[in-house]
This record gives sequence, structure tokens and C-alpha cells, in this order.
Amino acid sequence: MVRFGLEGAIHCTRKGGKVESRLYFDPSAIEDGLRDKYPGDMQGLSSAFTAALAARMASQSAEGKELSVGEGVRDGIFAAQQLFRHGFGNIMEQPDYPSMEIFKSAEHDSIADIIIPALSAAETADPNFWCILKEIKDMVLEDIAYDIVIKGETAALKQAPVGSFGKLKTADRAEIESFRSIRNLMQEYINSKSAARPLSIAVFGFPGSGKSFGVTRLKRALRRDRSSGWTLMFPVQIPFRFNKCIS
Repeated sequence: MVRFGLEGAIHCTRKGGKVESRLYFDPSAIEDGLRDKYPGDMQGLSSAFTAALAARMASQSAEGKELSVGEGVRDGIFAAQQLFRHGFGNIMEQPDYPSMEIFKSAEHDSIADIIIPALSAAETADPNFWCILKEIKDMVLEDIAYDIVIKGETAALKQAPVGSFGKLKTADRAEIESFRSIRNLMQEYINSKSAARPLSIAVFGFPGSGKSFGVTRLKRALRRDRSSGWTLMFPVQIPFRFNKCIS
């Protein structure tokens, strides 16, 4: 079992000489996403995960133990997240372990899972080759777009990781990682007290591809931490190479 912060875990099993790896993850929170919503840290997160996992397995019969591991992983992720949210309460003089909130029935619908495909030597050279979104509908992204229109975003992307940056949302792995990299860079600049020059970022794309929307929403998502000191600039339009700049 390999945990990824508060948002996911991989369970590896060996069957008949073959290794199967299943990823369990919270689609609403990218790795370390909860720490953005709840700043700070908490002790005992691994213990809460392990206790919930063990409790689920112990409650099942010997024949059902293999099947209960998946439910136990979901319980563990939920328990660790709840401990992180609640902590030891808000009364400094009487800290209390929130057992009732942590170990109640887990909201299993909030934890998705998917088999990680076996990798070839050629595929491992490209870190962006595997995308959970493309696994949901057998790589027919048009079906997912259709479901978003008919069923709504929440139902259509229930099993896919979604990156949210204010009102900007994307389910594409490469876009999520790119926007997170830019956000982290901007956040680091905001927190720096010794920056000698403005932070400038150029965004390239065709007209109508969402350059203005993307950088504006990213800036507004970070504005909660700092209300001044940012200037949004769109200075240049170059033929065949359209750009937007934020500094």
C-alpha cells in the first residue's frame, strides 16, 4: 500500500506472477489540495488511515478479506481527511480526538478508483501518456463532453480528477499540472519578501483559446491571500504567435 498524502493511495497485489495496481483517489482534491483549503498540519494521519483500513478488514469474513481491502482504503482516506479537517477541536484547553467524526461511515462515493495500466519501456519515457479522464469512456472524450452537457459537470466527471482554479476547471492531466505549476510559482512569489523584480509569465495561444480567462481566474484564485501588488498586463499581439503576459 502506497499513500499519496490525504488524497489517494495505490494498492498493489500479485496474482499468478502478475502485479495489479489500483489507484484510489479523491477526484475533488489533487494531491495536497486539502492543504490549500485547510492550512497547517496534523499529527496521526497515517494512524487514522491504518486504523480505518484494519477495522474494515477485521469486520469481514475470511473469504471476503480480499474484497474488503478496497473498501478499507476508502475508509482510510476518508478517516485521514476528517482528522485533518477537524484536528483536536477548537478549544485549546480541552483538546479531544474526534473519533466520532473520523470513524463514522465513510462517504465512499467521494473516493474513485481505477486500474493503473501496465507500462512498457517506451511509455515510461513520457510522463503524460496516461490520463484517467481518457480511461473512463475508452478514450472517447466526445462522450464525456456530451455527458457534461446532459448530466452536468458533477455527474459526468464524478470519477475523474478535476483541477479547480477559481471558476476555471479542467479535467485534462497536462492542463492541471501546468496550471498548478504556474500557481505554485505565483504563490512562491507572493510569499517572498525579497523579490527584486516583477514576476512575468507569457501565455501563448490562438485567439479565443482562453488565454485571458485562464490567467485572470488564476490570479483571482490567489487574490484571497494578497489583495494588492498584482498588475494584469496584456501588452503584445504578435502575428502567428499570440501571447498574454501577467506580471
